[in-house]
Amino acid sequence: QQIYHQKQTIGSFDFIYQHQGTLIHRESAVKFYLGVPKPQPEACEAFGSSNLSQWWGPNKLDRLDLKLKKLTQHQICLSESPVAQSFLQTQGLQIQRREIDLKGYLFYPWQQRLAAPEGTHPNHLRGYWLTLSQFEAFNADTYWWVLPRMSWLSKAKLKRDEQPIPHPELKTQIETMMMQQASPSLLAKMHKLGEYWIETERFFVVPSGWENINA
Repeated sequence: QQIYHQKQTIGSFDFIYQHQGTLIHRESAVKFYLGVPKPQPEACEAFGSSNLSQWWGPNKLDRLDLKLKKLTQHQICLSESPVAQSFLQTQGLQIQRREIDLKGYLFYPWQQRLAAPEGTHPNHLRGYWLTLSQFEAFNADTYWWVLPRMSWLSKAKLKRDEQPIPHPELKTQIETMMMQQASPSLLAKMHKLGEYWIETERFFVVPSGWENINA
């Protein structure tokens, strides 16, 4: 539900729902962040927790600390604004609790040590990111599947008539894609189980120097 003031949108409610008699406003987001180690990592980064600002979206257009700030200081506070309160009153609604639901994947640098960001669930979904040259050096006997954006949420499982791409063939495809458009690609490493191929791990392949690009 979008909230307008003088024909401009000031925010929107993702969910307003009732649970055991309590009316709840919930903001939800699904995000994918890649962790970038510092040139000289602090002790806490390797053994405790990494800084939220070290976790970037694949195209460097988003960052975990900025998203959390927006969620906690703006989006979840919408019901406190006079305009939103006026709307809620017309609907006979009174928010009693607010929740934030942030889900997704964290991708760790391949063959580098980086701790999870502070506050992360210990069983969060995770993958790895590596450069094109690192992917080229991967085991040639592996099989892969390129995940289109609309398939990023769930683990890949190929149909009986679908076949994964052998590493040597995919390596050439990724090289061409990087030359045409220098943006990360999300790949699923596949394993055959009975009649199906299923995802075992997922990797973002990023252009050379991606970690040094300033957003």
